Formats: sequence, C-alpha cells, structure tokens
Amino acid sequence: MVVDAQIDDGWGLRTHPATVADRYANTLSGATGASHLASRTYPRMNAKRPTIPRRWNGEVDGIRWLPRMIDKARMRKSGTLGAYLLGHSPVDRALLERMSLTTDQFATLAVAHADDAGVLAALRARGIDEERVRRWSGRFETTWHAYIPVWDVDDGYTKPKTVLHAAALAAFQAVEGRS
Repeated sequence: MVVDAQIDDGWGLRTHPATVADRYANTLSGATGASHLASRTYPRMNAKRPTIPRRWNGEVDGIRWLPRMIDKARMRKSGTLGAYLLGHSPVDRALLERMSLTTDQFATLAVAHADDAGVLAALRARGIDEERVRRWSGRFETTWHAYIPVWDVDDGYTKPKTVLHAAALAAFQAVEGRS
C-alpha cells in the first residue's frame, strides 16, 4: 500500500507520495529508518540537500506549473535547487514568456512572498495577462504529454514501468549526482 507523507520542506507541510517520502527518509541525516517511516512525517531537510518541487499538475488559481516554479525559485534562494532548472527548462520559459517576466524577476517575486496567494497577487499587480496564461495552462497536458511521465518518475511520484526505465533513471540520477 502506498501511503502519502507530510513533509516540512521549509515552505510548510505538504503531501508527497511515499516514494518521495522514502527518498527524503534515506537522505535525512540521523534518520533511523523504521521510526521515521512509520510516522511518514519528516523534519525539514538539511539546507545542503535538494528538495523536490511540487508536481507538474499543481495549480495556483488555475495556473499550472506556477507552484512548481515558486518552489524552484525558493530552492534556488536557499541553495537547494540541485539539478533542477529554474527558467531554463522549456516549460519554465513558456510560462515566463506568457507572464512577460524574466527568470530573475520571477525568482525575486517568488521569494518575496510567503505563500502562493501572495505570489499570485504580486503577479496580478504586475499586470500579467491571466487569460493568456490560463489558455496555456489549459493546453498543458496536451503540449507536454511526452515529458509528464519522465517528471513523475524522476521526482518519485510514480515508479518506473520497466527495468530498462529504472536503469535509465538510475544512470541519469548518478550523472546529476542525485543517486
């Protein structure tokens, strides 16, 4: 049975799938395993270890990918971005373009506000074209369908479907230094 976990990753307690929780448990300094795994609640990560941004399908008031980008901006500020990209992935660039922001403008805005609602209010104050952004969000799964399974496996939200996928993921993560 897969049990979701509540993990305090520095921006509040959020639910992550058990596979992500197990990755956290295996990297926590001082984790004893059984006691942490039994409760499925893990303390804040060590500042030098990367965390995992929210899943691709997260939304803030109907805007997909925005929660993930907010997390990545905060991870960059705290030095925990690891191998994740902020502003350099095609999806980040597409959303930033539709919001008429640079990566640095977005990152500054994201870390200046304590929660998603504050970030959204600041984006609205800048005059983002919400209709354009929502159209993009509405086409998200169709546009990025080839990448979605890769993100889910790489972040630990789903398991690889074949041994070959698992081996490729392990090799990829070793190159990134995340194995």
